[in-house]
Formats: sequence, C-alpha cells, structure tokens
Amino acid sequence: MTQSTTETITFYLEKILQSVHPLMAEAIYLAAVPHWYDQDLFTAVRNTADGRNEGLVERLTRYSFIMRWDDEETGSLTYAMRPEERRLTQRLAPEAVIGDTGDREVL
Repeated sequence: MTQSTTETITFYLEKILQSVHPLMAEAIYLAAVPHWYDQDLFTAVRNTADGRNEGLVERLTRYSFIMRWDDEETGSLTYAMRPEERRLTQRLAPEAVIGDTGDREVL
C-alpha cells in the first residue's frame, strides 16, 4: 500500500478506536490478533466469559474491514480483519490488550 493509503487507514482506525465504547475498542484490537477467528476463538482470545462475546463478534461485522465467511456445509461463521487494517490495528493496540509485541512489527 502507498504511504498515503496507510496514513488514511491509520487516521480512520484511530478515529474509530477513540470514538467507540472501550469494550468495542478492545474487541477491535482482539480481532486483529489472529489471522481469522470464529466465535470460539474470539471468546478464547478475549478470555472473558461475561456473555458479551457473541454480541461483540456480531457488532464487529458492521465495520468494512471485517470480512465474514459462511460455511454453508457446516453452518459456521468465520471472520477476519483485512490484512492492512489488521497490521495497523496491531501497531495501535495498547500492550495491555494484545501483549508485548516487541518493536510492533507484527505478523
């Protein structure tokens, strides 16, 4: 991606993360940890059984940078953050949310 595209994506990600409820910001950061996730993996990554995980996963799909796949055979849903947004979100994420990533050059 060009630098201007990266800067634009970063600008909007920062705006989103600053304007949403802290729980939703955490969900966005956590959705950027794995390359893909389903309900069970998101719940495991979040590591909180407060009954909100299903709603958070559903609300994440409202963002254009979250892709969703329906497996017609099994009926399961799989999600992923677009690669560029994932990389930038990981760089923006507080260490307390996604852990120490060293120099912030993440996968």
